[in-house]
Amino acid sequence: MLEVLKEDINLHQKRIEKYFLVLHMNGTISHSIISIHRARKTLGVLFAGVAILKLTALSYLTGIFYSLMPVSWVGWMSADLLRIGIIAVIAIELLLGLFLWKGWYLPYTLWAALLYLAAMGALNVYQWVMGIGDCGCLGGWIKLPPEITLVKTSLLLGAVIYLKILHRDFGKALSLSLH
Repeated sequence: MLEVLKEDINLHQKRIEKYFLVLHMNGTISHSIISIHRARKTLGVLFAGVAILKLTALSYLTGIFYSLMPVSWVGWMSADLLRIGIIAVIAIELLLGLFLWKGWYLPYTLWAALLYLAAMGALNVYQWVMGIGDCGCLGGWIKLPPEITLVKTSLLLGAVIYLKILHRDFGKALSLSLH
């Protein structure tokens, strides 16, 4: 019985070595590593850069978010409470940018980025339907209409999904080599 297990292990080890030799010869593993690092660092810089632009235009963003709120909310929503919410969004973007750039907790960071961008996409659709002129997503520095912002958010969402797929496949290949 022990001999059969040893033969089985040797057979699997040879298959894995052959698999990685073929992958390495095709450049798939090294290409995936480079793509993962470039994509996550680029996304990290984009998230952090947009957050910094927003940070410099808090009063501008406060005005935009007041225009987004239903009239019944304006009575109890103070400017200070709204600023705290905007600062929280900016902090989330900064943290996502930092975590993506450094590669910390990448599977969880990618899920958080997916959820964040999905929420921002829903907000973009709401802005488009309500006819808001500028989304405020780049602070007050560059004014983008909601339809352009929706395209931008969709492209970022696609990039995060692409990165999630690359990371998943690379993780599978890496776990095969460790066993």
